[in-house]
Amino acid sequence: MKYFKLPDLGEGLMEAEIVEWFVKEGDTVKVDQALVAMETAKAIVQVPSPTAGKIIKLMGQAGTIIHTGEVLIEFEGDAQDAGTVVGSLNEAPEKMQAETFEVYAVDEQLVDNDFGALLSLKQLGLKTSDSLSTEALETQFKHCHESGLRGVQKSMARAMRDSRTKVVPATMIEEADISAWPEHEDVTVRLLLAMAYALQKEPGLNAFYFADRQEYIIQKEVNIGLAIDTEEGLFVPVIRDVFERKKDDLRQAIGRIRSDVEKRSIPAEELRGATITLSNFGMIAGLFGTPIIVPPQVAILGAGRFTKRLAKDGDEIVEKTYLPLSLTFDHQVITGAEAARFLKAIIDHLAK
Repeated sequence: MKYFKLPDLGEGLMEAEIVEWFVKEGDTVKVDQALVAMETAKAIVQVPSPTAGKIIKLMGQAGTIIHTGEVLIEFEGDAQDAGTVVGSLNEAPEKMQAETFEVYAVDEQLVDNDFGALLSLKQLGLKTSDSLSTEALETQFKHCHESGLRGVQKSMARAMRDSRTKVVPATMIEEADISAWPEHEDVTVRLLLAMAYALQKEPGLNAFYFADRQEYIIQKEVNIGLAIDTEEGLFVPVIRDVFERKKDDLRQAIGRIRSDVEKRSIPAEELRGATITLSNFGMIAGLFGTPIIVPPQVAILGAGRFTKRLAKDGDEIVEKTYLPLSLTFDHQVITGAEAARFLKAIIDHLAK
C-alpha cells in the first residue's frame, strides 16, 4: 500500500480539519483531481491528488483534525507518485515496530499537537505512562477538539498569546470631529486614507519589531490589515499600498476582500504582510477599546461607534458628530509622543 500524507497547506500551519470529501473508498482518481476540502486556520483549501490510482481508505471524516505529515489517504499498492503537488506517497512499512513512549505531563503543546498520535499508540497496544489512561486521553482529546478552538479561532488564540509575550502595549484614546463629512461617507475608506496620511508624518508606526533579536525595521509600503468579523472567527486580510490608492479603488478592494472572506476563498497571500492594522469595531458596538497588536507589527488603530452631542461653535450651539479612536502601540519602540503625533494626524485628516 501507499500513503498520501497531508502536505503543508501554507504558512507552516500544523493542522487542518476535513470539511468535505470529494471521493470515497474504492474510487479511482486521476492526477490533480480534487480529493478533499480542508479547513486551515486561514482558509478552506482543496487538496488535489498527487497520483492516479484506486483509493483504499480515507483517514477520517468531516470534522476530523489531521496534522501536517499524517496519513490522509491510503492508495492501492501499484499507485505511482506523480510528484505534481504538495504532499507525497510513501510505501507502507513492512512491520510496525512497537516502542515504549513515556509521557509524563499533559501540557498545552501536547494538547495542541499530539493527542491523536497518543490515542493511536494506545490502540496499537503501545505502552504509555500509567498516569495517562486511554480514557483520560480520550477525554482530553475530545475537550481539545470540541471546545470550539479550532481553525481560525485557534489561530487567533495563538496570535494573542504571542502578543502577550512579545509586546509592551500602551493605548491612547481620542475623538475625531467628523461633522463635516457628507452623508453616507465610507467610514472604512476614510480611516484607511487617514492612517496612510498619518504614517507619512510618523513612519515609525509602520514597522516590524522582532523582540527576540531586538530588531526594529520601518516598512516602506503601507499595507493595512483590515479586521473582518465572520461566523467562523476573525480574519485580517491586507489592503496593500494604501497611500497610493484612491477612494473608489479602496472601496472596490474592501468589497472584494469581504466577499472572499465570507466565501472562505481568499488566497493565503492576502492574509499576510500587514504593516499596521485597523479594527473598525464601532460598526457593531463600542466607543473605545484596547486593540491587541499582532507582532511583528507595532501598532493597531481601533475605531468606535459614532456619537452625537451638542458643542459650541463660535457663538452658536450645534450638534456635532464624533468618531472615537483607540490607538495601541508597542511602547518598546514607539514613544508616547510619536503615538500622539500619529493620532493627531489621523484626526486632522478625518476632520476635512
